Amino acid sequence: MRRRISWLVVVTTSTVVVSFVIPLCLLVRNLAQERAMAAADQEARSVAIVLAGLQGSPEDLAGVVESIDARATPRTSVVLQDGTVLGSQQDLANDPDVRLAATRNESFTRRDASGGVVLIPIGVQNEDGEVGTAVIRSAVSPAELNQGVRAAWLSIIGLGAALLVLALAVAFSFGRRISDPLREVAEVAHQLRAGDLHARANVRGSAETRELAQALNGLAD
Repeated sequence: MRRRISWLVVVTTSTVVVSFVIPLCLLVRNLAQERAMAAADQEARSVAIVLAGLQGSPEDLAGVVESIDARATPRTSVVLQDGTVLGSQQDLANDPDVRLAATRNESFTRRDASGGVVLIPIGVQNEDGEVGTAVIRSAVSPAELNQGVRAAWLSIIGLGAALLVLALAVAFSFGRRISDPLREVAEVAHQLRAGDLHARANVRGSAETRELAQALNGLAD
């Protein structure tokens, strides 16, 4: 009986724990990714605000972009209309996301296995006074996108395992409280069968066990 009660509690508790642990782990991952994408979006918009009111040579723009890019984790670059790339990331002139943002003149984000990207097109005036469309690209790597997720998952899984062990300990103790009085009643029955008519059961345990012990004692009397 003790083993059956323990298995029943383990199965029930593990079902409840898993039903909470899995959604909680997914929620933690989504929150971490949203936080990283929000940081990238904030940096991209900071560059957009600065460049919107800035006029100068590509060298001056590059200095501004690099100074803003150095403040946070996302890597931010600006792709000018002529294909010049300003910032830490290079070889972005033919990037499909950059071309799509420049063609549609719309901001958008992308998040996949390769990381997260925020793209914001903006009008920038060059040295000749002409206004062209530049694309601000702020990106985070997969490691940055999931920063802190593994540690949080380990903590959540560890807490779930601790709850399962605690439930098993409680089930084992509860099973002993039920099975030990029954074993005592069974032992008294064996003594009576062997001829020891002075043997009496200790009336304790659950209501059903006490009733069984009283009935056995009445039979012995």
